Formats: sequence, C-alpha cells, structure tokens
Amino acid sequence: MANPIEQHYKELQKKHQLPDFALVDKEFEISTIEKPDFLLRNVRRKIAERLDHITQLIDPLIQPDAGTFVHLTEYRALSESDRRGLVKHFQDVQSLALACIDAELSADDAQDALIIARAAKEWPVLREALRPHVKKIAAAWTNTVEHKHDVEYFG
Repeated sequence: MANPIEQHYKELQKKHQLPDFALVDKEFEISTIEKPDFLLRNVRRKIAERLDHITQLIDPLIQPDAGTFVHLTEYRALSESDRRGLVKHFQDVQSLALACIDAELSADDAQDALIIARAAKEWPVLREALRPHVKKIAAAWTNTVEHKHDVEYFG
C-alpha cells in the first residue's frame, strides 16, 4: 500500500499533470516528507534544497575563495575547459533555483507544479553532467596535496 505522501501526490498528479512519483522521489527523496499538507510546496522545497547544495559546491569551483584550502585545491583540479562547462551547468542550476524562489514568493500550487515538472525533466540531465566534475575534484584529494605553510604579512 502506498504511503500517505504518495497517495496525496497521485491525487495532485492528476490535477496538475505532475511527473511520476517514483521519478520525483528518486531524484528528490520526497517520500521523506512527513505530512501531506502543502505537498506541492514541500516537494518544491526539497528540490530547492538539492539545488542549493549543488550551487554551494559549484560556485567555489568557478570562483574560489583564495583563503580557503578546500576551494583552492578543488579549483586546481579542474582545467579552464572544465570550469567553462561548469559555468554553463551553474547557470542551469541557478535558473532552476531562482524559479523555485519565484514559486516560493507566488505561493501558488500551479507554479509549484510547473517547477516540479521542470525539475524532474532537467535535474537528471544536470546531475549526470556534473558527475565527471565531481569525480575530478574527488581525485584531487586522493593525490598528494601540497599545503604551503608560508605566512606572509596580512597588513
């Protein structure tokens, strides 16, 4: 028997032409939502959380904080060509994230449904496009990482 979230989603799916529950759950873990109240809003928030996590990963890979060892190490693991590709992916993720914010501000179920459908279509492609970049930065941590201990005047 389906859980209450899945049952309520399927009712809303008919009304708003939402993507399949299993797909959205696989990508955004919506079955972990505790209450069916404001379900579309909560699904959109799950999507926004995922996108926020990814933008926090990508942003310093494009423009690192020079004072952060992690950012510099991971930045150096990528080529200029990799970073150009990441900029495009960042634009796509950020566009979807801002659409989530716009939907938050509209407080409209129809708007939430549009975001859910858009995310279900775009996110799997973006996720797969980002994986090679994540593998490259992960590989940087398996190599010997050189840390400079020189402390200079901070003025």
